[in-house]
Amino acid sequence: MSRISNIKAKIKTEIEENTSRIKHHIEVQRSKGDSSEAVDVTQDESNKAESRRVLNELSARNDALNKALFRIKNDTYLDCKTCLDEITEERLEATLVAELCIYCANKEFAINKIIQPKHNPSFRRV
Repeated sequence: MSRISNIKAKIKTEIEENTSRIKHHIEVQRSKGDSSEAVDVTQDESNKAESRRVLNELSARNDALNKALFRIKNDTYLDCKTCLDEITEERLEATLVAELCIYCANKEFAINKIIQPKHNPSFRRV
């Protein structure tokens, strides 16, 4: 089995696991909604917000994984979306949804750090 086939299998497995977690999370929330017990409104809202966050993260991850499967199917999985150089299989094994080669990813990271520096409340412009 080739490395790309192994990566494809990992992607499919992760999608299945995430989908199962999404379904389970939804079922748990539905069962809590059916409960006739008195629930603290603040705690209930906090749980709902956390649940939405988890569901959004899992859905976003599945979207990225499905996009990676689409790139594999179209023979563009190894192509960096910025420079079109090859993304190493080692990088793709470590980061299944990588769309950038390591050079472009580092460059993008550096640019984002420069454009969006950490907030420093003691710094004032004159």
